[in-house]
Amino acid sequence: MFRDMPRYQQLNAASVVSLGSLVVIGTFQAADTSDLVRLTAHATILVAVVAAIIHGVRHTAMKPTWLLPRMTLILFALGSLMCVVAGEYLPAAVGAIQAALLPLLMLDDRLNALFRYTPDVS
Repeated sequence: MFRDMPRYQQLNAASVVSLGSLVVIGTFQAADTSDLVRLTAHATILVAVVAAIIHGVRHTAMKPTWLLPRMTLILFALGSLMCVVAGEYLPAAVGAIQAALLPLLMLDDRLNALFRYTPDVS
């Protein structure tokens, strides 16, 4: 099924999953099991990240310059929130800056060409 998809959809799915896996791994690394409130917050963020990954994978047919900036913003914002919950404020600030700047770099149409996006002309 994955091999039958157009190239840009494959790359969209791989990008969403790799971005999401970074946040999932960071959430597991920063989880504080000694405090129930923080553990609950991490679990909630983890559920939101998984939901965002599923949403992104389900929308891989979208144009890369539409999907990837939104997914980057959502996932980096959740990663930044996870750092705040963990008490790591410098990585949270860096994540917030990246959440603001990286999507702007993904709005260029060269990204569509890089992912070999071809609009469906039906």
